[in-house]
Amino acid sequence: MTEPHAGEDLARRDPARGKGMGRGKSRHPGRFFLVVRVLGAIGTIAACYAVGEAVAGSFELPIPGSVLGMVLFFGVLGVLPAKYTRRTAVPVAERLVNLIPFLLVPAAVGVVAHLSDIARDAPALVAAVVGGWVTTLFVTAIAARFLLRGTDKRGEA
Repeated sequence: MTEPHAGEDLARRDPARGKGMGRGKSRHPGRFFLVVRVLGAIGTIAACYAVGEAVAGSFELPIPGSVLGMVLFFGVLGVLPAKYTRRTAVPVAERLVNLIPFLLVPAAVGVVAHLSDIARDAPALVAAVVGGWVTTLFVTAIAARFLLRGTDKRGEA
């Protein structure tokens, strides 16, 4: 069962709000409330981002401000009512996440613009990637062996 938009069922229940707008003649009274909710959610996300950037810049933290803003937004979501986060903040955040590939296009263009530098440093880049992969694999194997040392052959403790 889908939830109605904000104001959509309100106009049906409250005769003063729906006055002069019969069911077939409605000019979408709920859209105004939907736009206000979406703008509020975008404002919340932007405010968390701005505070994160300000804190990171003010205290010269090694953590990017956008990451601090994301942590702050996570905290705000825990404080806000679940109905708000489920109906407004989460859908807006999901739409923004869907736009991430478009935000990465400038970075890809920057990579192409510096292709000669990347080609010059290719051996070091390949060594770093392969070395990091091998190190991660080795450390993971050691950690798995350490964590599984108390189990018998059937995997039971």
